[in-house]
Amino acid sequence: VDLKCEPVKLRTLLEETEAAVAANADEKQIVVKVDLEGEPELLVDVRLVRSALSNLVRNAIKFTHQAGTVTLRGKMVGTHATIEIEDGCGGLPETDLEQVFSPFVQLEPGKGGGFGLGLAIARQAVDAHGGSLRVQNLPNHGCIFVLELPTTETIGD
Repeated sequence: VDLKCEPVKLRTLLEETEAAVAANADEKQIVVKVDLEGEPELLVDVRLVRSALSNLVRNAIKFTHQAGTVTLRGKMVGTHATIEIEDGCGGLPETDLEQVFSPFVQLEPGKGGGFGLGLAIARQAVDAHGGSLRVQNLPNHGCIFVLELPTTETIGD
């Protein structure tokens, strides 16, 4: 991937994502909350990161129970920005959680539809930046997808 990196405020990315998924959230009466600590600035390919965040948040909305909440949290951790997307899907089945990032894999086929590509695409976009994407299962509650991306502080490291 040929990255076209530019500085962008994390607040801008999270607020744009919130606006982009508003119709999906309204359809299921889901509240999307944004919680940001500080004002980190990222050095990323905005188009790719926007796509990854949109995939992750739309996925969270799709699997969150009606009238639930999806929370986007952002903060600085060392020289990286950490973005967490927490949903209310009820948790994942006991399995190797890394499978959710494989193309065409759906841990619960038939639940939510789609082709099983959104999480694989999101991971590729994050990996291209030298970042990471992982998932934490919260049994009987939901999941937290955690992205770590370089900030403008990382330049030259």
